[in-house]
Amino acid sequence: DTVDVSSVLVPEDSSLLIHLADAASPLRDAQIAAVEDILAGIGLGDIPRLLVLNKADRLDGWQREALSRRYDAVVISALHGDGLPALLETLRRRLANGGEPAWAESSAVHQGESS
Repeated sequence: DTVDVSSVLVPEDSSLLIHLADAASPLRDAQIAAVEDILAGIGLGDIPRLLVLNKADRLDGWQREALSRRYDAVVISALHGDGLPALLETLRRRLANGGEPAWAESSAVHQGESS
């Protein structure tokens, strides 16, 4: 399939992209990979991303936990509001850290100390 990305508008100073995907889709893995490829192809591959997996209400608890760990993602149900407080807190922390996950900040500190 051809994807038209001509209407993608991302400010040059964006510190974080939110990648929203359907957690319950049987094509989830391929869809996530396709978006990542597109972002890289249009020069946005270096902008930090937060993967948000929606439709958690269609999954069992163990599936939600497994997906969260596998993708380092926030799993939500927009329909029921599940996971939204965690999403807001994650966004707050990431934006305070320039879009990077908290572990990236501690890694950069350690790298700087070894120089």
